Amino acid sequence: MLLRDRHRPYFHLVPPEGFYNDPNAMTYRNGRYHLFYLARTPAIRQDEPDTLELSEVWDHVSSKDLIHWMIHPPALKPAVDGSTPLGIWSGGAVAGAPVPTLVYHVPGQGTCMATSDDEYLENWTLHPKNPLIPMSSKEGPQPRFDENDKEYVVFDPTAWYEDGTYHLLLGNKSNKPGHEGDCTSYFTSTNMEDWEYKGPFYKSKREWSSEETDCACPDFFPLGDRHMLLMHSHAPRFHIHYYLGRRGETFEPESYGKISQPTCSFLAAPESLIDDKGRRIMIAWVREAGGWDGWHKRGWASAMSLPTVLGLDDQSRLTLSPVTELQQLRERLFDIPSQSLDSDQEVSLDGVRGTTLELELTIDPQSSERCGFKVLCSPDGREETTITWDPALGMIRGDFSKSSINEKIDYDRLIVDDLRQQDLPLSLDLGEKLKFKVFVDRSVVDVFVNERLCMTLRVYPELEESDGVKVFSQGGAIQLMQGQAWSLTRSNPW
Repeated sequence: MLLRDRHRPYFHLVPPEGFYNDPNAMTYRNGRYHLFYLARTPAIRQDEPDTLELSEVWDHVSSKDLIHWMIHPPALKPAVDGSTPLGIWSGGAVAGAPVPTLVYHVPGQGTCMATSDDEYLENWTLHPKNPLIPMSSKEGPQPRFDENDKEYVVFDPTAWYEDGTYHLLLGNKSNKPGHEGDCTSYFTSTNMEDWEYKGPFYKSKREWSSEETDCACPDFFPLGDRHMLLMHSHAPRFHIHYYLGRRGETFEPESYGKISQPTCSFLAAPESLIDDKGRRIMIAWVREAGGWDGWHKRGWASAMSLPTVLGLDDQSRLTLSPVTELQQLRERLFDIPSQSLDSDQEVSLDGVRGTTLELELTIDPQSSERCGFKVLCSPDGREETTITWDPALGMIRGDFSKSSINEKIDYDRLIVDDLRQQDLPLSLDLGEKLKFKVFVDRSVVDVFVNERLCMTLRVYPELEESDGVKVFSQGGAIQLMQGQAWSLTRSNPW
């Protein structure tokens, strides 16, 4: 049934079955990329021993090339005695640790750790003193989320080892007055057991982020001549945001940005690693329309984003580009000839068709008011997904209002006011052209633009003939430069 689902991605990593969400603890070890993620498993309820319910577990996959994945046994799962009935929540790998180490959150308990000594990271030993940072100093039942009796909040952790000291960022908020908004708290340890609280790691600014945003799933690392704090926010809706800045005793943000927008929150929960080539690679959770409530109807839900290399350009702006390993998926090549489009003209790219495609398109916008392309187009125009650059607004817009004729698709948790579009800011330098690298994977469309942004959309075309590609201009002429396209093969074996 799963393999026959027309919306199940072919080369974005998907679970063998069921629902999953946050990627965690990306690690490169002994020539393999390891990825852990939150899945669901039946667990015993402590208050009702005869009752089973779904609970979070850390599933585990690994790959030699970031494209073809093998399944390992779950790395972390709820205790059989029912003492962790709410499951194992997000965390990360301790970067640079002498021994492979996971740090993670157990709701109702606190920050925990586990270590492994085997080559494939399949066997994990829980620290005997877990939780190492408890959620509350109060006696009695522990709260599920955070607490108010401490200055810091115990929630998603991330950690690294450097110069003989373990460093840990904890929580998505701070209870310290003056540190409202997104924040994470800073701890250090010399033995991975006794942790000293140092205070808030940075102070957010309201001109950058609103007070309701938070710093969940934090990931902190050097990037070029800066440091980057990459994070997820739950409010106003799920989205990925980040700071670039300088690291001293704490962190001084210098710039702020978003990788995905809360008005259209398809992408969330980022996680990254650095590999043997020195690349900083990010993977995030690609959310599904229908979400948790709808996964059981099809037997699966969610996907992982394409592995994306993060960097800085010569203006210290964030760059995003797909890993080159994706090229091994290429099959048939289509050459796209150069051509001029008059004002308000739309042309189909002859021979370029498919629901699993890679496109390289370069457009000189010239005098146009707007221009762009469409994918997954039906011949009659009833279904199409449109990507538009609007120089007046300084943005790229992904419009999926006509992506599917199915009126029952539930985007309620993902978009605002049923506005089926996503906008990401992009202004071109003088004379700069639009350079698109596009991946179409059945129900997922990824659009990299000038290595400065990546837009991810969930679309669900129903018509068998919705596989065309078009280019268009509005309010002026454009020049489509010579480009290429490839049909892509499946990498998911399930």
